[in-house]
Amino acid sequence: CLYPDSHPGGMLHLRTLGAFSLLRPDGSPIAVQRRPFALLALVAAAGARGSSREKALGVLWPDADEERARHALAQTLYALRRSCRADVIDGAATLRLDPSLITADVTELESALGARDHERAAALYAGPFLDGFHLPNAGDFEQWVERERARLQRSVARAIESCATDAATAGKPREAVEWWRRAAVLDPLDGRVALALAESLESAGDVAGAVKHVHLHQALRRAQLDLPPDPALDAFARRLRVGSQEPRSASIKAASDAPAQRTLPVPENDAAQHEATSEAEPLHEDRPPTAAASARVRRHSGPRIIPW
Repeated sequence: CLYPDSHPGGMLHLRTLGAFSLLRPDGSPIAVQRRPFALLALVAAAGARGSSREKALGVLWPDADEERARHALAQTLYALRRSCRADVIDGAATLRLDPSLITADVTELESALGARDHERAAALYAGPFLDGFHLPNAGDFEQWVERERARLQRSVARAIESCATDAATAGKPREAVEWWRRAAVLDPLDGRVALALAESLESAGDVAGAVKHVHLHQALRRAQLDLPPDPALDAFARRLRVGSQEPRSASIKAASDAPAQRTLPVPENDAAQHEATSEAEPLHEDRPPTAAASARVRRHSGPRIIPW
């Protein structure tokens, strides 16, 4: 393991979001036992306020008496110091990460959330907190991980929703769709998010995509929760289906409502005269009538009078 420098390029980095690892400045992993890593994650999640030793003892050694628990904590800190070749955790009563030696994605995430830098918070959230990490015979630690995981996911979900709302307000519906998709990935069973995504798809002009997402969400809801379709989503999809039929229905209704044109009867003689006249008229004024047309005109115009 390397000795960390005092500048960010030479610091160790703790990953706890979507994966779990401790990295050297060059990106290579450091081999750390599970309990020292769990302590490191516990302290990192506490951020600048730190974690009391009593909390660490209660989460990591809940069944040990105070003396044995304190001795186990001291041994764990020593093992961590040997792995990192530095005291990355300092403090007597309160345990904190030494910011000059180590960074952590979870503390960076908390900082972005606190500064309401929603886009940075969304970018930092690579996945659930300590996803796939298990500590044998440590039920209290597992419960703490679940609480932290849920808390961070809720905070990131709110940040992503803020990004989606800002994009929609700025007149960027396609960007809003992408943000709502990320929110839907975090909680696929949230009907409110599903409706917001469907509405964004409609605003972006993808009506078919909106209807498809509603159907997928309703199927997931039925398969995983054994619940009936969400009424709000059903009403939304029904409105889209009706809306897609409105132009054709409106044209049919307009045609049926239009007053019928009456055709007046034409007397037989007048009809014959009209037919002869219309057929005899040239299509262009400078074109003489055809011989057939002239013959029809003579046939319907009565006997010719030949002067003597």
